[in-house]
Amino acid sequence: MDVMEKTDPFLLGHEQFSKRVNDVPSWLEKRRSVALAHFKVLGPPTRGVEQWRFTNVRRIAALGAVAAGPGEKTLTDLSDYSADGATIRMIFENGFFRADLSELDNLPKGLRLRSLAEVLGEHAQAPLTQLDPHVDSGDEAFTALNGAFMEDGVFLEVAANTVLETPIQLLFVGHAADSPRAAHPRNLIAIGENAEVTLVEAYVGQGAYWTNAVTQIDLAPSARLTHYYKQRESERACHVTSHIIRANRDSRLVMHNLLTGSELMRHNIEVSFTGEGAEAQVNGLYVADGDQHLDNYIHMDHQVPHCSSDQFFKGILDGKGQAIFTGKVTVRPDAQKTDAKQANRNLLLSESARIDTQPQLEIYADDVKCAHGATTGQIDPDALFYLQSRGIDPKSARELLLFAFAKEVIERLPHEAMRQEAESFLNQRFSSASLSGDLP
Repeated sequence: MDVMEKTDPFLLGHEQFSKRVNDVPSWLEKRRSVALAHFKVLGPPTRGVEQWRFTNVRRIAALGAVAAGPGEKTLTDLSDYSADGATIRMIFENGFFRADLSELDNLPKGLRLRSLAEVLGEHAQAPLTQLDPHVDSGDEAFTALNGAFMEDGVFLEVAANTVLETPIQLLFVGHAADSPRAAHPRNLIAIGENAEVTLVEAYVGQGAYWTNAVTQIDLAPSARLTHYYKQRESERACHVTSHIIRANRDSRLVMHNLLTGSELMRHNIEVSFTGEGAEAQVNGLYVADGDQHLDNYIHMDHQVPHCSSDQFFKGILDGKGQAIFTGKVTVRPDAQKTDAKQANRNLLLSESARIDTQPQLEIYADDVKCAHGATTGQIDPDALFYLQSRGIDPKSARELLLFAFAKEVIERLPHEAMRQEAESFLNQRFSSASLSGDLP
């Protein structure tokens, strides 16, 4: 199969897209064209690509998802979707901003929150060049594809010394119209020096569709970001997201991931430590059953000295659910005094469930502390017997042990509303028949 045959299923609707967005400045047209050409050279990832060897993207191609347009507005009710305790809320439908559903009145001083389409409509190049301008030319094909379709998304700037007390929610709702749709939101987020903010980036939806999102985050010196990423897409949907984060001097990132939706998911997290004293903690919980396929790829790139990173992920897999966890740490020659940890723990609840966990360390400096660990197992029969001996019925005892396993991640959530929502969801999920399993 030649490159065109491989790329065609992922470019459905690009011709209409090009006609719709032809009135743009030359620099933007060139950027999209370069990204498109780069995607065609790379082609969609195959299992021959090391980072993708456990994930087959044919499920995405088989959807036949056509790029959505801004005029396809059908969403009217958000009652099914939590506001996550946020008073500032930005809503997107199939990748396009819905001002009529968003809550952006009376933004606090120091906060600039707009749609990327509005910013690009002003023909301003600065928003794209202030963050990494080379994102679309890397080795991630779907990031390049996102650049080729770049039209809308989030543009967020937090001024220096701004402290926001309540979270900001970025809610992306996907759905199918008469046929599957593809959304390619590009989110640009810049947190200023000494600023502190909490973001909730949530993906939900109904039906068969494909979300291919890219979120670029720049943390200025001493910036503080608490970031919640919730992926609860339809189990008939496919989801690919890349978080590309630059951590400058003395900045701190705490990222919490709750991943429970979609038929196929791929989540890339790339954190580049470019300033001394930067810290990043990335926590995650993924739950899969049925035929779900959830792939996490995390790369902590330590480029300078005196930085620390911590990856802590847990997974619960039932049915024919499959998960992949790749936790990579690169310590470059100048990155002395690096402190990097990663841990991945998994429970398999059926004989057909599968986990592929891959800790990867590339260390080119000699004065570092790096550790990793990965475990995969089943529910402890002794613990189950102990609970039953205390009068707890087998089903309740099993659910209690599952929740106790997940709770270690939930307890890391600093925001009370987030903890309560996660606990409520997991209680519902763990009480379902699909998580009853056949193993002891």
